[in-house]
Amino acid sequence: MVPLKWLEAKIQNIRKVAIETSKSLSLQKDDVTAYMLDEKEILFKKTDSKTLNVLRTNAYLAAAFNIHKVSPDAAFQCIMANDLNISDSNELGVMKRGLVCMNYEEFSKLEARTLAIMNQSEAILTDLPDDADIEGLFKKIVDIYKEDAEKSKKKRKGYDNILETIVFFVEKEDFPDLNKKIEHIGDK
Repeated sequence: MVPLKWLEAKIQNIRKVAIETSKSLSLQKDDVTAYMLDEKEILFKKTDSKTLNVLRTNAYLAAAFNIHKVSPDAAFQCIMANDLNISDSNELGVMKRGLVCMNYEEFSKLEARTLAIMNQSEAILTDLPDDADIEGLFKKIVDIYKEDAEKSKKKRKGYDNILETIVFFVEKEDFPDLNKKIEHIGDK
């Protein structure tokens, strides 16, 4: 059984892709797409290009930053943070990616690579350990943004989008299963 809201979001996304882009609507590609459902859970859909089977899985949200910015018809293309080639000197400022999956340990360090990923992505998906301090983490991100904004234009790293990025936290036990679904696109 497929939730009605998921179908409505999918139809809206098809219209959006058909009207606003030259992107193919063919199902014959290996990708993982994430959809928000009632601001409580994320649905992941993967289409296998060889078998054309559509696999779905979901995860309930434990917490989130900027969840109010997710439109009802939002669809995010998913990618693993490990698959990204990002250097500290990347040209920042333009959001290029959909949803990037990374573990909390890497995310919470807020190193230059993590900040560059945040700055260039619409959303981040990470696990939520029991000892995580989400409020403290958000304050650190705000401080990094303010510190960067106060620098002269030549010294800035350009973290203009890090406060705009949506961050989804799922339970620690759900994260490895989601990682496998995204990590092994096309594998059987």
